[in-house]
Amino acid sequence: LDLWVPCSTDILASQYPALFSHVLRPSTSVARVLSSPDLCLDLAPRLTHAAELELGYLRNLLASVSLNLQEPDRRTGRSDGKPLTCNAAYKALWVGEPIDPLAMAIWKNYTPNKCRIFLWLPNKNRLFTNERRFR
Repeated sequence: LDLWVPCSTDILASQYPALFSHVLRPSTSVARVLSSPDLCLDLAPRLTHAAELELGYLRNLLASVSLNLQEPDRRTGRSDGKPLTCNAAYKALWVGEPIDPLAMAIWKNYTPNKCRIFLWLPNKNRLFTNERRFR
């Protein structure tokens, strides 16, 4: 049985609101939580009754899940096996976008940065004229 457990904190917060309100580290990784047998959730010391019920339900649900440690994590891994970097993620975000012909002329020169930014704004139609500012 393949069971997909949602990993997004927004989804978990909507499914287990009482339990999520007691979490001290909402951005912890799934691997860290599942690495300990008692679910290292970093919860507040005393849970409400509703949070206790949600925690029990979540523990029962996760007891039936077995992780395949041989399967690579496709969310953070790259196809070449190297760890994901900000540079690679940024490039992946802009793959397929048209290349701006003026970008190299604007950014690869020896003018001060404020001049480059001033040239970039009208190039992207973001420089407000007086008429637009008054509107």
